[in-house]
Amino acid sequence: MKLASIPWGFAEVQRDPNIQKGQNVTPPVYTIEEFKKTYKLGHTKTFEEISSGRLQTYNVGRRRYISGRAAEAWQRSYEEQASSAKAPVA
Repeated sequence: MKLASIPWGFAEVQRDPNIQKGQNVTPPVYTIEEFKKTYKLGHTKTFEEISSGRLQTYNVGRRRYISGRAAEAWQRSYEEQASSAKAPVA
């Protein structure tokens, strides 16, 4: 079975044959611009999240990247924060 190749940014990612068509797949890495477009954030808010430590990044040379896992963790923290705010108080 040949794996299909999916372009993502500048890198090529191999599709896992166990993933069903239409299932959401997190990219392995975002540039700052890709993260801002994907999560619909502005430049200032993105860098506020990074400098506060809520969004983890790493550098390769002069480029800064956000791993897919860090982006998911950042999103989950906001989802948990929103769900705990809606929880009824006893």
